[in-house]
Amino acid sequence: MLLVISDGQPHDIDVHDPRYLVEDARQAVRSARRQGLTVRWLALDAASAPARRIFGAPALR
Repeated sequence: MLLVISDGQPHDIDVHDPRYLVEDARQAVRSARRQGLTVRWLALDAASAPARRIFGAPALR
């Protein structure tokens, strides 16, 4: 199991396009799930649009 605790906003020091950051993180989560990992997330702002796009519906409330 992979538990991600986040503020819900993807960030990278050398990429500034928020759309790319969200899609890159989303693909990483999808890849982990395809490999059999259970991915759960807890965000400070569970209603965050980027977090919902990356992880899907909140698993932990």
